[in-house]
Amino acid sequence: MYHGENSGHLMVHCNNKVMLIDFGVKDSKNYSFFLDQELFELQLTRDQGRFSYDLKHNEDIDSPHNRRREQEKKTGKWRIIASVVVLAFFAVVMLVAWSNNPQDRAETLALLAAGQGVSTEVSLYQKDGQWHANYRTDESVHDIVLSSTHPITVMKLELSSGNRFAGRYWADQPDILFVDWMQPSDETLAQFMHQTMEYHASSHPELSPQQIGCQVRLAHELQALDGLGIILGQNRKNAPKFNRNDYLRLTRSTEFRAGNRACL
Repeated sequence: MYHGENSGHLMVHCNNKVMLIDFGVKDSKNYSFFLDQELFELQLTRDQGRFSYDLKHNEDIDSPHNRRREQEKKTGKWRIIASVVVLAFFAVVMLVAWSNNPQDRAETLALLAAGQGVSTEVSLYQKDGQWHANYRTDESVHDIVLSSTHPITVMKLELSSGNRFAGRYWADQPDILFVDWMQPSDETLAQFMHQTMEYHASSHPELSPQQIGCQVRLAHELQALDGLGIILGQNRKNAPKFNRNDYLRLTRSTEFRAGNRACL
C-alpha cells in the first residue's frame, strides 16, 4: 500500500496488481475491494494529523471462503459432539462392566446371602422360557432375569408364576438380587406342600391322606424346604442330594420316628 504523505494519493496493490487507487485522501476513509472473490475492507483513520490503517476480511457476506469457514465450524462442532458422545458411551460401558464384574457380584451376593443388604419380597413369573424376578426397592420396581433357580430345581419342586420368596438387594446396586429360596411366602409354601403330598401319596398308596399330610409336614418341620426335597427324592438313587439314602436317613431318625407316631 502507498499513501502519499503530502499528496494524499492512495494505492493498494497485490502481486503487482492494483486493487485500489484514490487521490488526495487526507482524511479518514473506508474502502472495500475483492481479492480472489473474497471481500476485504480497508480503514484509514486520521488522528491528530497521523494516519493508521486496518485491513479486515469480511466474514459475514456469502462468499466461497466464508461458506467453507462456516462448514468447517459446523464440522468441528459435530466432531466435538461426536467425541463427547463416544467418551460418554465408553464411560457407561466401563461403569456397567465394573458393576457387573463377576468377582464383585459374587462378593456382593455372598454378603446378601449372609443377611446383609435391604430386605424385599420377590415375585416370580415366566416369560419366553426364562424366570423373571419382580421386586420393589426404596425408589422403584425392578425386574431382572434370574440366572438360576438351582435350589428349587434340585429339590424337584415346581415353580409357577406368582410364587413369592424373601429376597435382599444391595442399596447401591439394586440390580444385584439374592433370592432366599428357603423362605417362600405362605401361599408358595402351601403349593410346595401340596406337590410333595401328591408325590408322597403316589409312592405310598398304603398310607391314608391324613398320614401323608402329617409326614410331609413333619419333614418340613425338621428340615424346612430340604425336608420336602427329601420326600420328593425318595425314589432317586443316583442323585448327589435328595436321594433315597437321604430319605431313609430322615425317616429312620429319632426325631422323625417320634413325630411319625402321632401320624399313625
